[in-house]
Amino acid sequence: MIEIVKNSWKEFFRSAVWQKNAFVNFLMGLMFLYLALNFVFLGWAGGYILMGIFPGESPIENLNYGLLYYFLVDLFLRFYMQEIPVIGIVPYLHLPVKKKKIIHYLLAKSAFGVFNTSILTLAVPFAIAWISKYESTSGAWYWLFAVFAFNLINNYLIVYLKKAFSEKPSIVLGFGGVIAALITLEYFGFIKIGTLSLAIFNGVIYNGLILLPIIFIAIAIYLFVYRYYANNAYLENLKSSKKKNVKSTNISFLDRFEQIGKLIEVEIKLILRNKRPKSVTVISFLFVAYGFILYPTTGTNAIALIIFGLIITGMFMLNYGQFLISWESAHFDGLLARNVQLKDYVRAKFYLFGVAVIISFILSLCYFMYGARVIAFNGAVALFNLGVTSWVVLFFSTFNPKKIDLSKSTFFNYQGTSSQQFLLMVPVMGLPILIYGLGYLVFGLNETAGAITLAVFGLIGVLSTKPLTNILAKRLKDQKYKIASNFRE
Repeated sequence: MIEIVKNSWKEFFRSAVWQKNAFVNFLMGLMFLYLALNFVFLGWAGGYILMGIFPGESPIENLNYGLLYYFLVDLFLRFYMQEIPVIGIVPYLHLPVKKKKIIHYLLAKSAFGVFNTSILTLAVPFAIAWISKYESTSGAWYWLFAVFAFNLINNYLIVYLKKAFSEKPSIVLGFGGVIAALITLEYFGFIKIGTLSLAIFNGVIYNGLILLPIIFIAIAIYLFVYRYYANNAYLENLKSSKKKNVKSTNISFLDRFEQIGKLIEVEIKLILRNKRPKSVTVISFLFVAYGFILYPTTGTNAIALIIFGLIITGMFMLNYGQFLISWESAHFDGLLARNVQLKDYVRAKFYLFGVAVIISFILSLCYFMYGARVIAFNGAVALFNLGVTSWVVLFFSTFNPKKIDLSKSTFFNYQGTSSQQFLLMVPVMGLPILIYGLGYLVFGLNETAGAITLAVFGLIGVLSTKPLTNILAKRLKDQKYKIASNFRE
């Protein structure tokens, strides 16, 4: 067992995450620290945020009311974001090491992974700042144990479910639809899952005995998953060598767009058939719902509305687009050998971005409940994303792209990451604020004029598609052999 632990440490420190230059590692470290501090602050300020949304009500009760829904959504996201830890047993199968010990170790190790412990950066500050202060210290401890126990239940459930449903993505999407339906029914008062959640998490604060059945369920699921893998820990079960049957996906209406349509169809198939781009796409569109958290808590600051509009309408373009050419690293040589015009290649990428921005904006119309001003800013930022940000992302994607394994998970996967991803954030976040500020100042501190200026710049970018396409096509022509050489390394 000690040797397995040593090997795990070596695997961690020798992983591709650290095999980058010092500058990129430094930036990644700063990013992790920034995110962690944001989560800690959000946990501490969570009570104030909830009191702002629900004035006169207990923030502890309101949080507890929604915790079961949080864990349902968390379970859905884990299908796309969490790796199955027991795959780590494969290198040991031919060695004289007891499989049961390895499985116990890997399952225990998964409980303390970043995905599972990150919730504590939110829960611990909230428990200290609110539950221990307004209820009791023992109650805060019981509540934390309950939250972590539910997190473990999700962790071990997904280790089994992801293996069972790995070939049935429709079931996973159906589960997401069920969660959305439950939240809708709760909103209209047809069901009361929130009441059950409140009874569990509020009850555990006052009575630690309620923890016992939760811990029992977590242990039972752990033992079930352990037994399942102990009985199926064979190479043919863990790592199938059989060739997967890939269903044909024909998007016939794209045929009318000739070469551009074919390139878009290939891109869509790449997303649908591969784990990492599919995960990036799903997660990016989930950010459309981020406004339900942002808008009630941040007031009506124009700069905030621009940033939120950028996140809501442009997250696919930013997440997927930063690796735009890297997604094709496995077949880029074949692309060069085909009769594909680079202008069509660039235009296909631009149209893909455009469709994603338009769909995201249409979905964001539900935020009309927060006022027409929110919709107006989202519309202006969406047009700016379409006409300006998309070209910025396309341009940066040509800088030294790295090879990517499409079959790997997205979560904490930094393969293909370089300094260009960090540099990209400067113009993406800075340009819309700068242009808004320009219009705001020139036209007499007029907020409407600032938003219109954003929209006008976006419209100019859309109307300039032809010359901008030519510039990027020339850029790709100059870089294509260097890019292909990078992908062969």
